[in-house]
Amino acid sequence: SLHFQPIFETTDRHVLANEVLIRWHKDGMTIPAKDFIPQCHDMPVMRTIDYYVLDHVCQLIAEWLMITKEFPPFSINISDKTFNDGMFIQEIKNRLYQYKIPSRYLIIEITEGTLLMNHKYSQEVLNELKSLGIKIMIDDFGTGYFSLNFLKSLSCDFLKIDPVFLNN
Repeated sequence: SLHFQPIFETTDRHVLANEVLIRWHKDGMTIPAKDFIPQCHDMPVMRTIDYYVLDHVCQLIAEWLMITKEFPPFSINISDKTFNDGMFIQEIKNRLYQYKIPSRYLIIEITEGTLLMNHKYSQEVLNELKSLGIKIMIDDFGTGYFSLNFLKSLSCDFLKIDPVFLNN
């Protein structure tokens, strides 16, 4: 199932976005993503999970738009497998068209590690997402080897700093 967690602006505490979190329900228990996504990561099911979340969020946005036009966008975590599969941009376009939703209601969240895998290709995908009007959030910043110059070269809108930097 999908759960939603608000992402707050640090200055005035308004809700900046709704982060979409996936949960697995088994034997009456709710299992967080950190306990099953790592096992799925290297299997073909990872792309299926990503596109399941994308599809359901786009459907939800379409439903909300029938009620109101004023709500924060939804931030969707995308795995490196999906981000780099060559079909990601087309899949996004397909969902925007299918559900007839404005792109401003989507934020694509990718990890620093994903961007480091193939900088040139990553930049091309980010640029295409930006040209569609989709915002970009970099997750787990500080876990890889980004330099601030490299960060400046990316087309990102939001940065989520890894908690290890905040705990000390």
